[in-house]
Amino acid sequence: MKKEFIQNIIFGLVVTLLTIIFAVFFIENDLGKSYASWKKDFSSSGDWYGTLIIPSKNKKMMWEYQPNYKTNIENLPTIETNSLGFRDKKSRKNKKNINSRRISIIGDSITLGYGNAFNETISYILEEKLNRARTAEKIEVWNFGIDGYNTLQVEELLKSKVLQTDPDKVVYIMCLNDFDFEDSSGDKIKFFNPPRSFLYQKFENVYKKYTKQEFHHWHFSKNKKSVFQSILRMNKILKNKDIPFEVVILPAFTRTLISEKFEENDFFKDYYLKDIHLEISKFLTDSKIGVIDMYPVFKETGLAPFDVAHDVWHTTKKGNEIIATSIKREILNGF
Repeated sequence: MKKEFIQNIIFGLVVTLLTIIFAVFFIENDLGKSYASWKKDFSSSGDWYGTLIIPSKNKKMMWEYQPNYKTNIENLPTIETNSLGFRDKKSRKNKKNINSRRISIIGDSITLGYGNAFNETISYILEEKLNRARTAEKIEVWNFGIDGYNTLQVEELLKSKVLQTDPDKVVYIMCLNDFDFEDSSGDKIKFFNPPRSFLYQKFENVYKKYTKQEFHHWHFSKNKKSVFQSILRMNKILKNKDIPFEVVILPAFTRTLISEKFEENDFFKDYYLKDIHLEISKFLTDSKIGVIDMYPVFKETGLAPFDVAHDVWHTTKKGNEIIATSIKREILNGF
């Protein structure tokens, strides 16, 4: 009797396990079909795929910009790329003038200058400021910003594109969403690199929603090891070439991703992401990597987020001027 009971239990467990396996298989298959349909529709929607954005030959970069392309998106400033495929001056040439110094700014849409005209970008403003301060030699500040990039993509950008232009210094403009490998650029990442399991991704999204995980802390905790290792690799590559490396940490400008409360002049008084800034700064300092933390700089200005940002991450011309001034100070001290 006891033996029969145990056999029934084992049989029930096997049936249950097989049922779960088949259910997961069919659900994954169904989600895969939905993904294929979504991908087809997504590739033909808006002014992005095959226009400004094209698939990258570097699979880790996933996407890059089409050379000599000009966007025409309603209510947004034009983004125009040069022959190298970046939002920078048309006159840029790989060969460097003997009397010039070259600084490469790498990063995501903030570096790109999303929401701003080209002459309002960090790189443009910084180049103007540096050349007014230094007349003995020309300083070029190249813009290598590509929207949606996380740190791992920035690393690949550095290796496959930036180093070919012979920079004298590299500055990484780090947005706190650079620790996010799936959400803020979710559609583009999903388009070029679908998740290994659609079902697992759905479960994780449900978990984040119902446990009310704060966006930046969630992704920082999940991916900081990978991001920190990526930064160390970038630093090693540049150090071997005797190229100084600096990381600029940008704050978030609203308390939630959808908040529009930009009027708070005391926003940075009890800044909710201060712990992340401190941990990143400590890591960079301990690793002997130059760091500029913009959180205390913006706090010191006393300005409201409305004065310096379009949204949670993207800075205005005024915000970019503040960032460029801080970078300029560090560069002039080192050059």
